[in-house]
Amino acid sequence: MAVEGILSCDKFEDNAVLSEKLKSQLKDLGYIHMTQIQTYAIPKLLEGRDVLGAAKTGSGKTLAFVVPALDLLWRLKVTSAMGTVVLILGPTRELILQISEVVRAVGANVSHTFGAIMGGSNRKEEAKRLAKGVNLLVATPGRLLDHLENTKEFVYKNLAMLVLDEADRMLDVGFERELTKILAKLPEDRQTALFSATQTTKIVDLVRMSLKNPVLVKVQDASTTVAGLKQYYVICNSADRLSLLYKVLKEKCKVVVKKKKSALDDNNNEDNNKEDNNKEDNNKEDNNKEDNGGKQAGKQAGKQAGVKGKGSDRMLKIMVFFSSCQSCQFHEDLFRLFEGFNKISSLHGQKKQSKRIETYNQFCLAEEGVLFCTNIAARGLDFPNVDYIIQFDPPDDVRDYIHRVGRTARGLLGQGSSLLFLLPEELQYLHYLKEEKIHPNRVESTYKSLNKIQRQILLLINQTPELKQQARTAYQKYLLAYHSHFLKDTFDVNNLKLDGVAMSFGLDSVPKVDLPGINALKKKRDRRPNRDRAKQAKH
Repeated sequence: MAVEGILSCDKFEDNAVLSEKLKSQLKDLGYIHMTQIQTYAIPKLLEGRDVLGAAKTGSGKTLAFVVPALDLLWRLKVTSAMGTVVLILGPTRELILQISEVVRAVGANVSHTFGAIMGGSNRKEEAKRLAKGVNLLVATPGRLLDHLENTKEFVYKNLAMLVLDEADRMLDVGFERELTKILAKLPEDRQTALFSATQTTKIVDLVRMSLKNPVLVKVQDASTTVAGLKQYYVICNSADRLSLLYKVLKEKCKVVVKKKKSALDDNNNEDNNKEDNNKEDNNKEDNNKEDNGGKQAGKQAGKQAGVKGKGSDRMLKIMVFFSSCQSCQFHEDLFRLFEGFNKISSLHGQKKQSKRIETYNQFCLAEEGVLFCTNIAARGLDFPNVDYIIQFDPPDDVRDYIHRVGRTARGLLGQGSSLLFLLPEELQYLHYLKEEKIHPNRVESTYKSLNKIQRQILLLINQTPELKQQARTAYQKYLLAYHSHFLKDTFDVNNLKLDGVAMSFGLDSVPKVDLPGINALKKKRDRRPNRDRAKQAKH
């Protein structure tokens, strides 16, 4: 079955099968109306059917499997001695923690035991908890397989439900082997639900391996991305990327918007949705106007994000995506030292787990600020009330583009904007977007007002040895990521002007990179007089 839209007219309290405890808790949490994926998936899961769910970001799919899972524990009168009866798998630690929070919130009034296991956590402590019995377990595939193979006290013979969330993402990040081994070890007499944003050959194979006569529940939408999302792109030479990013962020951090309601409003508060809709009706489209070094682009972007002028009470909430952990960290440290950026943080795979969790929670709770991140934040994780997405480095896959911009404009009447940075050599990328019915509008930028910013950045980096070393490492990782880009007809490392790329990391000379094809490019120069500007920065 395929359904359209997000919210439905169906209410949780009208479901005759759900336990009264669950319905009461859902109501207390503010969940009144179901989303479309919940309306169609929950009854089928309550019937015991296997379900294949295809739903876009922000569709409410977490509750679509958490509610039936908790109801199953209640109906089976599960005790700790029965071990793990419901198992939920996800690709990242952040997603596991997010699902766990939903489980604990919705299951607050039941006596069953919940737990999470994931890479980076204390394995011995996890084993102790598993030995005592964890009725609903949320896990990453690698750590789960470890315990299945090595923790003898782990009881899972009574497993009744398996949920594979973000299944396509689990396959993308290399968990195919682990999933195959896990499925071979788990009891076959179980119910399985698989949720995936995309349907690939590998997903089809996984469905055949794990599901039995599944019901397909698919949330359709007329467009690949949500209607409330305004998408833009800007063409910028390598040498000016860093300065333009600063300029855009500087302008956008001055923008003020009306304070939004809680994330629960996406699901439930119709009155607020109507009010928000009336507010957004006042925001007129103002596309394709030339800016002055990013200033107009920033103002235009802020307007599309919901700016109201007088009486507004919060700044914009922004996410910026990079291709490598090192580039992400370098830009955070640089912008912290540079003028005008206080509420800034980063989220990437090289941060310690505790720091990643802390950063994620802080940004979720924040009403404004800037988060620099890698693709670790592109899928699965829920970031409430994000106004603007900047894709500083275009992703390998158009699906990742969609998931990145899906961090904003969430919910029934969600509004947001996105900006994609492209080099002149990368314009073919727009063709790939067009194939997915994505048509971002171009915003123009001139270079005149960027020279001063660039000189200031070069001076700061030259005067800060640690930051300069970070810049060199980030430059190298950028080239490595570019070299391994899947769309090589568009992202060809041999087309890059390396002095311009170096300038985009605040470097006045080209670092050596041990990569085939890179050394031959040293003679290629950007058309703009970068070295003259670099010399000026030293004086």
